Amino acid sequence: MVEGVKLTVLNPRGEIAPPKTFGISPRLEDLNGKTITLMNSSKRGVEHLHDAFEALLKERYPGIKVLRSTKPGGSLITSTDEWYKEVAAQSDAFIYAIGD
Repeated sequence: MVEGVKLTVLNPRGEIAPPKTFGISPRLEDLNGKTITLMNSSKRGVEHLHDAFEALLKERYPGIKVLRSTKPGGSLITSTDEWYKEVAAQSDAFIYAIGD
């Protein structure tokens, strides 16, 4: 050790504040008369899963309305904040599915 030399060691990773989180919305008591959006990630095969979801939902809840929406930008990671707000404004609940 060299006399009089003082080193400061820094962490190169830094500190990043975690994103704001939200709690889970309360569960709907009944889906009859509700609008449900099937949200598509643009991955192959998801449309078959959505077809099955839609058929089962309509069989169990005859008064249900089912919408379909595809994530903007395909399966690329993009900011979709506005898309989620748009889907929330027109739906009572949603099902997000990924294909392949």
